[in-house]
Amino acid sequence: MTTPIIKFDNYLFNSELDEITFEGEVFRLEHQQANLLLLLLKNNQKIVTRDQIAKEIWQGIIVEDNTITKAITRLRKVLNDSAKSPRFIKTIPKKGYQFIADFEEIFVIPDQDIPKVRHFTTKNLVFFFILFTLGFIAFLAVQPEKQAKQSFPAQSSPITYREGLEYSAHLHPNGKQLLFMGSTNKGYAIFHKKLSAATPTLLLNVSSRYIYPKWLPSGNAFVFSRINSLGQCNIVSTTIDQPHQSEVLSPCLSNVPVEVFVNNNTKKLTWSDSSGVWQFNIDSGVRQQLPFSHEHVDFQLPSPDYQSWATLTQKNEKSVLSIYDIESQNLLYTKLLPYQINHFKWSYDGKALYHLSEHPSHQLIKQSIDNQEEVIATTSFGFISQVSDVQNKNTIEFVISAIDTDIARVTATEETMVVNSTFRDYNPSLSPNLTSLAFASKRTGSAQIWLKKSNDEYQQLTQFARASYIYTIAWSPDNKMLLVKRNDSLYIIDVDSKKSTKLPINAEDKFTWQWVSNNSIAYIDKRNNSLFYFDINNFDQQLVKTNIGYAQLIDQHWYVSDSENKTLSRYDAVFSQGEIISQYLNERFWLMNDQQLYVFTKDPNSLVRINKDGSEETLLKGPSVNPFSVKNAGNGDFIYHKISQNEATIYQLRSN
Repeated sequence: MTTPIIKFDNYLFNSELDEITFEGEVFRLEHQQANLLLLLLKNNQKIVTRDQIAKEIWQGIIVEDNTITKAITRLRKVLNDSAKSPRFIKTIPKKGYQFIADFEEIFVIPDQDIPKVRHFTTKNLVFFFILFTLGFIAFLAVQPEKQAKQSFPAQSSPITYREGLEYSAHLHPNGKQLLFMGSTNKGYAIFHKKLSAATPTLLLNVSSRYIYPKWLPSGNAFVFSRINSLGQCNIVSTTIDQPHQSEVLSPCLSNVPVEVFVNNNTKKLTWSDSSGVWQFNIDSGVRQQLPFSHEHVDFQLPSPDYQSWATLTQKNEKSVLSIYDIESQNLLYTKLLPYQINHFKWSYDGKALYHLSEHPSHQLIKQSIDNQEEVIATTSFGFISQVSDVQNKNTIEFVISAIDTDIARVTATEETMVVNSTFRDYNPSLSPNLTSLAFASKRTGSAQIWLKKSNDEYQQLTQFARASYIYTIAWSPDNKMLLVKRNDSLYIIDVDSKKSTKLPINAEDKFTWQWVSNNSIAYIDKRNNSLFYFDINNFDQQLVKTNIGYAQLIDQHWYVSDSENKTLSRYDAVFSQGEIISQYLNERFWLMNDQQLYVFTKDPNSLVRINKDGSEETLLKGPSVNPFSVKNAGNGDFIYHKISQNEATIYQLRSN
């Protein structure tokens, strides 16, 4: 199922779930916070008065001025924004507030990783292209499984070569040229490429990455849908010669672009939107609604001969593929997949469906209507992320992505890789005795906890169900147990026995989980900015301190910032004595390491050392620095995860 998401800067806001996603981390907002952010976004670049906020957010209840001020402050804190130098929310004195950043509304498909644009240095590029060239030989030797039929011999090669993301390819009916989407330094654009040419041509900059350019049956015209300046969805056609001169073919009822499917034989367009399934006749200009339901269907598509209709539904982390006869609407075929997929494509002859294996997908599968299954492509490097509409009986175009996260250790003078694999390894945590590293990894498909010992031996500790994200990993003081937050649940993992115990506590809206002792843990509840203790043996919960933004326990001393993250104080273990040690936080996320204060800054993301006089020194800088992944690694060192590469390239698999 697709969900509308509002994107600004590197933040993704899901107004339906009251969630903010930043660099892969998901943060739950208070419902009033989410409504406040949505109100500011809807009035982008306009002043929203305090009276308007009180009326729409607090439903007419009389509130004090500082109630609104605190709500804005908490929202800024989530967005790492500053009242003095705002990037998102600007205060208009005596008038109200204004959201000043540009944003776009996009589709995000659940349980899929959100791509991030990678900014390459020259060193990165040299390394990447050497690695990628070697990867061509290794993973594009397309091999079928031993017992699978092979309908496509191993003849596969990249047909796009740009740095960055390339996806949503559509091959021209003549098989000689390609339309595709690509990332740029300004956002996203539609590109055109002759397969015989070395480089593509940028045709049109677009505001969303979820655009699907498709060739029309003849000539150099193509079609796609877009959202205009009034927020209306339209299906438009244009040409590669004059891409800025477009013609509106039909409206579409949607707040995000829809994917349009082109039937070359019937010269008809088909799409699904919020009002149903529609078909548009290119020659006559007539639009008609089709008798197929769009409710509870995550993806659907007619066959090339328009004799059959296929649907995809997702339920309980599984997917069901169904094929119906269009004329009678009788069910012809159904297939239950023990994992979730988000799309499929018909074969050229309409007798099979192509879909991906479990994410991260290393196989492209052909599912025939006669219930025969064939693995037609296998990759050992990266993963297959998308299948294109099949335009030619001799080829299939698909996208292979390489999004890799590795774990590094950084000192004052150098950075070294600790876990470097082709899998997504993230959220590292080093044991107190510095001998074992626990981290989350998707090397088995879903996120699991892994252990790297001092002898470089790797061991899997958990067997969580699919669709997992690991937010927190923390070692107990005795090096024997791990505290793990998976989705909104909390677990204690015994490292030796691998026994997993789920605690009876809802971890939603709670963060900074850490151990107080071998029997007690602590967390901050974001809803009331309060610090709590939780006994893991008798499940007792105790309120310890209020008005807290962030807290860190080191050597039986608490380091605590106020709820606005402006002042840092140091307390003893029972909070009986305290002293202010810094007033230089400036609403920034912070971390103590070896009695030294560090903060995280934006533009670019950096880990900065704060000296006693308030001066700042940058220790770690780069677009891949995620504040919530950086942990202490002893002796003043840090350990964290970083994005090593982010590429998506279009490949073509050819038959003889």
